[in-house]
Amino acid sequence: MITNFKTIFLLILAFISAIALQPSYCVYNGEKPLQCANYTSLAQTSGASLPKYVVNLDLSYQDRWREIITNYKSAIQGFETRIEQLPKAVALESQLPFYKDPDFMGEVQAIATLAGVKFETLQLLSQMYEALDSIGCTSIVARHSDGSIYHARNLDYSFVKYISPLLANIDFQRGGKTVFIADMVIGTAIVVTGIVPNGFSITINQRQDDGQAISYLQKQYIPACYLIYKILQTKTTYSDALDSLMNTKIAMPAYFIIAGLSGNQGTVIERDREAVHLQTTLSGSTWFICQTNFDRSQPDDPSDYRRVPCEQKMGLLNQNSWKPQDIFNILSSSPNFIQTTIATDVMNPNTGYINSTRWFNPPSTTQTELSSYQQILSIGIIILTIFLN
Repeated sequence: MITNFKTIFLLILAFISAIALQPSYCVYNGEKPLQCANYTSLAQTSGASLPKYVVNLDLSYQDRWREIITNYKSAIQGFETRIEQLPKAVALESQLPFYKDPDFMGEVQAIATLAGVKFETLQLLSQMYEALDSIGCTSIVARHSDGSIYHARNLDYSFVKYISPLLANIDFQRGGKTVFIADMVIGTAIVVTGIVPNGFSITINQRQDDGQAISYLQKQYIPACYLIYKILQTKTTYSDALDSLMNTKIAMPAYFIIAGLSGNQGTVIERDREAVHLQTTLSGSTWFICQTNFDRSQPDDPSDYRRVPCEQKMGLLNQNSWKPQDIFNILSSSPNFIQTTIATDVMNPNTGYINSTRWFNPPSTTQTELSSYQQILSIGIIILTIFLN
């Protein structure tokens, strides 16, 4: 009887071990990423394609946004309520406006009017990179065997509960033709992920904050995410976009990641406010670049160790046969898929392809989940050892 009990107990421990050590996986079919399991089958995380809309740039700010903002009005108001609960936000609102560009102010005012929320709140949200919280993120540029450049990213940000429902994929058009496509937080006038078909794609990752962003906004240095929005509207080539990203004064340091059509057109730009700190570009010997939130000359913080694992996983791929699915899998698994991962994008400027996945109910963290199972295993082993003795 005791022997049978020991056998059963060992089988239970083996089962728990199998669950705890189960590798991550994601299902991706090129259009609708379906489901991701992050290390354990008990931590299901589902994803869905972002809702898609068309915005007509030929219309006034109010007319171009009217239908979309009407659909998202309650969600925007909910986000406003949450922001108003933050002492930092309330204090900052009393100092507004910071950045006074007429186009920026006009678009934010139009959206605020349509949404029935305070102009100050939406202006603050449109400067969230500088004013509110940090954007984490992982970005990858990689040269495919066909010569084209793929560009992928994870968007990591706090306020997941409020931002996720507001995230949408917008096709911006002039004269009925696509100018650019971008992931946007509805209610803001900024872009963190965007693509100009047959031109280029851009993402931004957060770089260290020295606490001086507000003073530089007041000096009219452009918000980094608004710069991306303007570049997508006005530039058509990789070289022109790259020039703007490298030379425009920005209110806060940032990592700009840009991909072009082919060859070595993939670059990570470590930006200071007024100059480039470091530029890393694809080359004959470098077919991919991973970027997280630390300068490449410095090691990742041990508590946020994501770039090197990303590079190691990319390095295991066959340069001549890898698929977009492979990059998606890297971004949708630990350690790059984290508690605040809101969306994953895979883009190809050469074809205009963009696949955007919004994640729901992200896991607390893979490490936490693994630690829980490891604790169970440790306790079980101790009990079994005592029992056997």
